[in-house]
Amino acid sequence: MDLWYQYLNAGFRLPIVAGTDKMADDIPMGSNRYYACTRGDTTWQGWLGAIRSGYGFITNGPILNFSADGRNTGDVTEFAGSQIIHATVTARSILPFATLEIIANGWIVGHKTIFVADNPPVDGIYTMTVEADLTIDKSTWVAARIADDPDNKNRILPRGLSVFAHTNPIYFLRNGKPVREEASILYLQKYVKGTIYWLQGNPVFENPEDRLEALKMANEALRKYESL
Repeated sequence: MDLWYQYLNAGFRLPIVAGTDKMADDIPMGSNRYYACTRGDTTWQGWLGAIRSGYGFITNGPILNFSADGRNTGDVTEFAGSQIIHATVTARSILPFATLEIIANGWIVGHKTIFVADNPPVDGIYTMTVEADLTIDKSTWVAARIADDPDNKNRILPRGLSVFAHTNPIYFLRNGKPVREEASILYLQKYVKGTIYWLQGNPVFENPEDRLEALKMANEALRKYESL
């Protein structure tokens, strides 16, 4: 998640997707998935368009309903000056979870942790809602997630995985300008510089031309990050 947040903070509207990495028998197909809202277009192309636009969320079980000021995931709206936005997320799950959060530009702005013993399921469904009012005066992305509970010692998913879900962002762009967090831009520059350093050290590639192509692409990425 951290690297994805860095890209979002640098202004890249990169949608999140998920699928099952089927490498062994203990991971059932469909355990990780993406729900896309096609907004009425139920064709194959409509589904792909919804994925590209970020109209949905990833999950290994829980269902998230998230909105901010009446906007839904993938929506982009412009504003001037500053404004207060109201965000709300409701999570429903047949698997127990403890923590639900609202995130803005990578920072937690809404949080709730309720231990499972204090939040029993109703008709087999665990439910939690978090709301947050956020004053923004710069371009901001807002999303919601079910976070890992490090104290949960009784995980029931394969390989001891935590219950997890994350929405795509809703974007609020001040005067139409993209999100720009300087720390994240510097992070990405340093990240790709490390890649360039490694590639220049002549690591072993089965096809030497692949190393040169990777080096070319890394330098192009660095130029892009330095132009932000």
